[in-house]
Amino acid sequence: LIEVLILGDDGMWHRTEMMVDAGNDITLLDWNTAKSMNLDPERHAMDVFFVTGIDGLPQEFYMTVLQMQLGRTVHPVPVTVGIGELAGMNLLGRKDIFDKFTVTYSPDPPTVAFSEPSCYGCSNVF
Repeated sequence: LIEVLILGDDGMWHRTEMMVDAGNDITLLDWNTAKSMNLDPERHAMDVFFVTGIDGLPQEFYMTVLQMQLGRTVHPVPVTVGIGELAGMNLLGRKDIFDKFTVTYSPDPPTVAFSEPSCYGCSNVF
């Protein structure tokens, strides 16, 4: 898990723990996390789509762009906010994050380091 800051609709930065998911293109926030940050995903939705889970029930997802701070820099990041069990955790995906950092994984101890290319010699280790 890593900690990022996300700008809420209240103009405040909110600390959020996210699981780094190198196999996922999109960043995903669950509905409760979004609400705790005073975000209104329905109001900002650029797209709405439904995904059917194993139970056969469709679950609603809202695609939006949020300001996210990772390390010293702030980036607009496409984020999907989901309602239901399919969106039960916060995942940091690759799109518009991994292309802005050098990402290094180390198994022992388990760490993920995001190094900003313009910041020689500095990295954020999680």
